Amino acid sequence: MLQIHELVFDSWGRRFFDEATISLPVGSKVGLVGRNGVGKSTLFKLILGQLHQGSGEIGYPKAARIASVDQEHPATPVSLMDTVLAADVERETLMASLDTAEPEHLGEIYARLSDIGADRAPSRAAEILSGLGFSHADLARPMAEFSGGWRMRVALAAALFAEPDLLLLDEPTNYLDLEGAL
Repeated sequence: MLQIHELVFDSWGRRFFDEATISLPVGSKVGLVGRNGVGKSTLFKLILGQLHQGSGEIGYPKAARIASVDQEHPATPVSLMDTVLAADVERETLMASLDTAEPEHLGEIYARLSDIGADRAPSRAAEILSGLGFSHADLARPMAEFSGGWRMRVALAAALFAEPDLLLLDEPTNYLDLEGAL
């Protein structure tokens, strides 16, 4: 699934990776552990294409869906439910296209929405949020009303909702209490 071959990355006056190579098969569950500043977050940014390596290759299937959870999640006016639903990019794109699509394309859009189970998305999102400790009333509340730990739970819910092929969690227990971490 994820292939890194002879990765070299220099930045901020130092070398983070020197010909690093790893191959992770589909279904792998891997923890990346190390002290602060050794490059864990940097590696995630390289995998996501937010930084560019000096040399080497990072590869995964083109159709692979990748989700990541950063160390912090912003306090926005967007509701918890809408935050999680937005994680399914294809569904969001299809729903938005309904407003501007030519009539002859509506059938294709609705067929694809049906194929991906878009009608079940809100209940699936609510189930994930409920499993992370949110009440039904919380789902309509804006992200800005929640502490960092509760926003991190929403970020986790969004990543799980997207059903990615590769999930990158950057210090996912930051800001979480013991119950949330478990």
